[in-house]
Amino acid sequence: GTSEAEQASLDARAFSFDSASADGASAMLATLSAAVEEIRALCRGALVFDAMAALERLEGHFKLLETEFVGDREAVDRLAEEVKQDAMFDALRATHKRMTQTVSRLGHGMLPSGPDDRRWVHTNLQDSTIGDDFTADIYLRFATSGEKEPGSAHTQLLTCGYLKSFPMDVDRFVSVYRETDLYLKEWLADCERCEGQVAGPERLNSALSHITNASPILPIKLDVVTVREFAVCPAESPIGDRGPGVFIQDLGAPHDAKDFAGWQMPPHVPRSLRLSQLSLVLYFTPSAKRDGYCDVFALGRVGASIPQWMLPLSLLKRFLANHFMSVFKAIKTNIVDDWDALGYQARVDACPDFYRSTLTVKQQPSPKCDA
Repeated sequence: GTSEAEQASLDARAFSFDSASADGASAMLATLSAAVEEIRALCRGALVFDAMAALERLEGHFKLLETEFVGDREAVDRLAEEVKQDAMFDALRATHKRMTQTVSRLGHGMLPSGPDDRRWVHTNLQDSTIGDDFTADIYLRFATSGEKEPGSAHTQLLTCGYLKSFPMDVDRFVSVYRETDLYLKEWLADCERCEGQVAGPERLNSALSHITNASPILPIKLDVVTVREFAVCPAESPIGDRGPGVFIQDLGAPHDAKDFAGWQMPPHVPRSLRLSQLSLVLYFTPSAKRDGYCDVFALGRVGASIPQWMLPLSLLKRFLANHFMSVFKAIKTNIVDDWDALGYQARVDACPDFYRSTLTVKQQPSPKCDA
């Protein structure tokens, strides 16, 4: 097969034209400029993996032209510098790097092999008020000493979940996760704070979420601040054979960080534990069973600077089961059933490039997600 470097060379030669002639140089510059605009369009649609692949190809073209271009270089150099300094492309590089690191940290070796995998504590949730076919399987376990990351928190929890047949289209469900400032704390059980901010296409449509949960099940109040980033995957999933979908990652900032991923971190909530080293991936796909429904695969790792004995798995299972059911019921009751009265559709309409690209994943149903 052809290596990426060889393909970049072939691609560059394919549109290099006769750079020694004025017409050839002009045509080549127009093609390069069109490639830049195409990458910007991919960024606006949050097609992060496609955009990064195209940006790397373009940068390969510029590098090749440093030695092969024999005409007037000024316009090409100017365009190459524009690409290098472009704030949206900086955001693309940083977002893609964080996403590839997250996928690497949450490797397939950590997935449960099935319901009988004894490493994991498992709970199955069903609720006919959400949907007749709705199910949620949640798995959790502590990371082993060999799985813990160096310099990380004392306690590290691994979670995995499979949500099936939720009664909402992918694009609408994604909007619930992106438009963090519209979500009300009254919709979450035991929630003391639920705040959010949303960025535009210049930052690849990322969002900030800040939730403080005071569940009576846990011995301590949890303060959860995450940066939420999105990647539309119209062809294939970056986390296994899951078909077209929308990749969402929630990342917690390093301990005591004042800013992270382009966001200012809010001050710590008094008498609470802020979760650090949190990495959560959600992958939304159309339901294989019913139109207008979707499935969600989730995989996460979270660290807490408290002894493991304070958070037994039995306690955490109760908390997560209660938390997720309250979330799913709240979305069904307060958003799905009252969609037209809320502000989500206005946000979807105001961000057409992003939400239009999420519609592309509805073309093909996802494969069945089994643990």
